[in-house]
Amino acid sequence: MGRAMTQIPQQLGQLTDLVHAGRLDLAKRQTRELLDTLDPEALDVIARCITILEASPRVALPKLRHYWKTCGDTTSRAIIAACAPTDTPTIPEQRTAPTQSRQRAARDLRTETRPDLRRSPSRTPAQAAALRRAERETNAYQDTRAGVEEGTEPQERPAGYTLDYDRAALTALRGTPCVRCWTERPTADHDRRHDDGLCGECRDRGREGIPVLPEGHTLADAVAARCAFITAHAPAAAHGILRREWTRASTREHRDLIAAWVAAHRDQITPAPAGAVGHAAGHCRACGSYRALRRRRCADCERAGS
Repeated sequence: MGRAMTQIPQQLGQLTDLVHAGRLDLAKRQTRELLDTLDPEALDVIARCITILEASPRVALPKLRHYWKTCGDTTSRAIIAACAPTDTPTIPEQRTAPTQSRQRAARDLRTETRPDLRRSPSRTPAQAAALRRAERETNAYQDTRAGVEEGTEPQERPAGYTLDYDRAALTALRGTPCVRCWTERPTADHDRRHDDGLCGECRDRGREGIPVLPEGHTLADAVAARCAFITAHAPAAAHGILRREWTRASTREHRDLIAAWVAAHRDQITPAPAGAVGHAAGHCRACGSYRALRRRRCADCERAGS
């Protein structure tokens, strides 16, 4: 038979006093006896109070007050009041650092510009002096040359100096040409262990090339061998060909080596014909020989046609 509802609040109060006094064994034993003899209505009220206390400990007291107000039974209200905590300790909320989310819009981020807190980057005395010098030059240019037009307007080419569009459309040669047919050679011919100066077609035809150099030869040896071969096999056009080799050289060291060889063997090089000095070498469009050209013809053909 169920225990009287009016005695339940007092018994709950006694259990609370036992817990506070530290007599947990006696409190457990009386709790078992109480639960065995309670009516279903009282068990339901106590179960709801326990659910509120366990699920929402921070707001348990307001929820129990609301439950107390909605409950019309006086005995049930007494049970709720007995289950309500008498002292609710205040637990301070721990503030965690805000985590930036990838989905957070940039406009939600608060930024602040403080020019007074900026620090100028550290510079060496040389860097500081160069910066001051650049500022002075910039200011001087702005004061004296700002707004002044630089250069002149492009003018038309004078008569007799029309642009050769066919020649201007030609791309520069890659590397050095063949010393026999003077055509561009593929990359494989330049990457040979010994560069004989020939293209693949001339090599297959058995044409003579630059002699084989000894193992461990330097760039100066290779340049000297090429210049000597050109001078020996094309004496009439050697001056123009070597000038073209110097112009086509890709590095300053290569140019210096060609100039040094020409200066040391000037007596072996046939001087350029009159009127052809300074002109590029190439194939004459009249006779087809590779010589110094003027108006795309060699000196002999130029004199014969004049």
